[in-house]
Amino acid sequence: MIAIRWQNERGSHRVRRRASAGTTVVEAIVALVIALAVLATVGQLLSLAAGQRRATNQRATAVREAGNLMEHALARPWVEIRTEELTKLPLSASCRQGLPEAQVRWDVTEEDASAKAKRIRLAIDWQDSAGQRGDPVRLVAWRYADKEAQP
Repeated sequence: MIAIRWQNERGSHRVRRRASAGTTVVEAIVALVIALAVLATVGQLLSLAAGQRRATNQRATAVREAGNLMEHALARPWVEIRTEELTKLPLSASCRQGLPEAQVRWDVTEEDASAKAKRIRLAIDWQDSAGQRGDPVRLVAWRYADKEAQP
């Protein structure tokens, strides 16, 4: 703060202060408000990023589980590849833990009677953190009957 001294007609000294001396308090309050706004914005962005990371991890878990379940289905003998049999395949413990309310749907259809082909469809869906069901992970595979050994 700058103070200017001058002498009046009677010889007494007076000190005049600059008019901007009180603005530092106002500036500090404005700076505090801006800092709080920035902190609130950063907090919201961090929350959004955490939610996106959680959703990505859940989707990756569902993709891995779909691949594992399809491998188990394709490893079965030809006659056991039916919707009723495949619905008995359990979800892994890590999938049940990572995907709340996960549901698996199987659909097996005969595609070509002459080639003896079956189309196997698998869908896994789950509830997100908001309690809503999102887009399921889907996987489709075709299995052909084993050729009989020819003499």
